[in-house]
Amino acid sequence: MSYSIQASTSPEAFRKKTFPYLLKDEAINCVPIGIINHLADDPEPRWQKYYLNWLEKARKVVGTFTMTPPHPLILSPMPKDCLEAILKASASFADKPKGVLGLASLADLFAEGWLKQSNGSISSSMSQGIFQANHVITPRKANGNIVTASDEHFEQLKSFYRRFIRDCGLAKENDTQITDRVRRNIVDGNLFVWLVDQTPVAMAGVQGKTPNGIRVGYVYTDDSHRGKGYASNLVASITQLMLHKGNKFCFLYTDLANPTSNSVYQAIGYQKVATSRFILFSDD
Repeated sequence: MSYSIQASTSPEAFRKKTFPYLLKDEAINCVPIGIINHLADDPEPRWQKYYLNWLEKARKVVGTFTMTPPHPLILSPMPKDCLEAILKASASFADKPKGVLGLASLADLFAEGWLKQSNGSISSSMSQGIFQANHVITPRKANGNIVTASDEHFEQLKSFYRRFIRDCGLAKENDTQITDRVRRNIVDGNLFVWLVDQTPVAMAGVQGKTPNGIRVGYVYTDDSHRGKGYASNLVASITQLMLHKGNKFCFLYTDLANPTSNSVYQAIGYQKVATSRFILFSDD
């Protein structure tokens, strides 16, 4: 029996249809779950255009692929033999995928197929660890303290975020996009800074609320302050705060090419769940 591809223009309808499937692997699917919750629940979502698709076999959901342009296509776990159908469907989008994010084996297969039919190339590829924590192992105390980011930290956080996307190889954002993202996260109370002598030396934030957890991200330490335990103390503090707020889990994506940060996160209680791949395309 072949797969059928379904689409919805309603985030709420998509959530109702696909969440029983996505929540079976909440950590692995924390990114699409968080995006759909934001689209369905926020009266002014940050994305006005989106593609919400799922695959069915025998009337059962067996996978999803979603996209909020200009961000990459996001693949949930799914049978590999359905990728041809997804490639065909994605090619019909008015906004062509600029990249792909998903479990490493799936993302690699999609990228291979996409490049064959688009004559493009890979501009960057990052192997990422998907980590999860349900408790915190307190790290060695670093000098300084955590505070929720406020307007007084705005300019410094813009600078941190600009360097964060550079270091992570993420899609470039212009100054207006960076300003809007940082401002919104400050207003929503989702950004935190580690202060030493009242000076921000590291940042991190939360995003992507799921039914049982939330994702920690935007982890960045100023170049001149690395190796002093600021990021580990900041992430540990945020994780503890989120667990105290009732989340059962905190999720975290890491760059697997950076063994130092991976060991730091594991030392404070995070455990690896899966390996993901984040691939960006370029048009030749």
